[in-house]
Parts: sequence; C-alpha cells; structure tokens
Amino acid sequence: MPEGDTIRSLADRIGERFRGATVTRSTFRHPKLALADLVGATLASSDAHGKHLLLRWVGGPAGTGTTLHVHLRMDGAIRFDRAVEVPEWRRHVELVFENGMVLTGLDLPAVGMVPTDQESAVLGHLGPDVIGDFDVAEAVDRLCADPDRALAGAVLDQTVMAGFGNEYAIEVPFIGGVSPHQPVGSIRELDQLVMLGADLIRWNAVRSGRNTTGRRIERGDTWIATPRQRRCPICGDLVRREPDTATPWRRRTAWCPTCQPVADTVGVDLGRVRGLLRMHPVRRNRPCWSAP
Repeated sequence: MPEGDTIRSLADRIGERFRGATVTRSTFRHPKLALADLVGATLASSDAHGKHLLLRWVGGPAGTGTTLHVHLRMDGAIRFDRAVEVPEWRRHVELVFENGMVLTGLDLPAVGMVPTDQESAVLGHLGPDVIGDFDVAEAVDRLCADPDRALAGAVLDQTVMAGFGNEYAIEVPFIGGVSPHQPVGSIRELDQLVMLGADLIRWNAVRSGRNTTGRRIERGDTWIATPRQRRCPICGDLVRREPDTATPWRRRTAWCPTCQPVADTVGVDLGRVRGLLRMHPVRRNRPCWSAP
C-alpha cells in the first residue's frame, strides 16, 4: 500500500502537470461515479491527507468546488500515459485535458466525488497528517489513548495519525532502539519517535525512493525493512520477522531482538538515533538528530 510520502509526491506531480488545465473528455467506470462528468472542469489543486488523494475542481457541470477523492489501497494506481495498454474495465477514471495530457486511475478500490467544502465527510475520521499541518502533541495523545497497544499497530492506525506506513513502522522503531511490539504507554520520549517518523516521511515525500539510512540517498534504502537484510546491521544478531498473519495489526514486521528488546519501560536511544542518522540529510531538521 502506498504510504503518506508516496501519495504526497503523487499529488505534487499531478499538480505540476495538470493544475490549471481543463478536462475535454471524462470517462468513469466505477459504480459510485457512473453519472459523474468533469468535462469543462479545471483542476484547481491537487492535495493529499495521509494516504488520501484529493483532486479539487472548479467549473464544468459539477460546479465550483468539487473534489475527486481517491484511496489507492493495495492495488490502485494513477498513470499519466497518453495511451494506457490495459483493459478498459480496469480504467476506472480517464481524464483527457485540453493540452492533450491524460490522467488515468487504474483499479481504484475507493473513489468518490464530494463538494470541496465537505471533504471532512471522507477525511474527518483521520488523525493529523504527518506531512501536512502536523501536531505532534495531538498525535502522542491519540497514541496514548490505548497505552497497551503495540507501537507498530498504533502508528499504522490512520485515525491516530495519517500517512504513517508499514516501512516506517519497521524502520523508525529500529532507529530508535524500540521494539515494534512495545506498548506505547511504556515508551519514554514517545514524541521523539513520532517526530522522527514525521521528519523521514516529509523528507522522502519530495525525493525519489524511500530512504531511511542516508546511503545511496537518491534511491530507496532501509535498515531492516527489506527481507534481504538477514542480520542486524548494528549488532549482527538475526533479524526477527513476522508475516502479516502473525501480528495483531495485520501487517508484516521486523526487528532485532538484541537492539529492540521489549521491557516494562523503555526510552528512545537518542545516541543511536544520531548515529544511524549520521549520513542522512534529515538530521539537519532538528538539533536533536545531529550527532555531537
């Protein structure tokens, strides 16, 4: 499933290509949009909240202030190709613009149209957006509302904070030296982990590839989120892995049992954070990430 940084990057790319352009042909092959028509509408903005994509339109038969709301989940995709070589039944949304550009939504599991001033109808259940106007204190309060909940499951709950995906639910605890199974109510400096996750997601949202290590910075690179990493790069112990069927939050996870033990109470290891961020440009975001 695309994470918050991917959806933010997608929204920015759509805005760069299509903002201000008017639709000359629109085709919707989705039950919820069977009667929708965007011909004559102009894309006013392209935005994201967590993992939700918001395309805002003015003019046309839909009138002023209409939002096309999309959630890609596991299988959906947005393409900018002029001719998408897939069966028509997979093209749930096809928009052709006056400049000849085409935007196609493939296999969209969740898509709908709402008045822009009523976006809260589809977004109101979400927590603060880690890439938007993010309130760390509110996110921590929401996390601690269920203190016995495992860290990874809590941060993946989009009603707690929106945009935190599974790779970050593996990587951020590893960087902080905290187990993904640690109950959130027993973690000191929980706000540090939340800020670390938000900073990494924000940084990756405007770059190519998801990078948490600082190595090969223009490409994706993670500490232990990839199955190829069999041993902990810090201590050399075997990385423990569980499939999505084995975790209460129904997503795969990984951790180092030596570096990330579950305990009655744990603190975020800021020295470890500084060391692991030593090569990563995100360390410049806050003084606490900078190695002394």
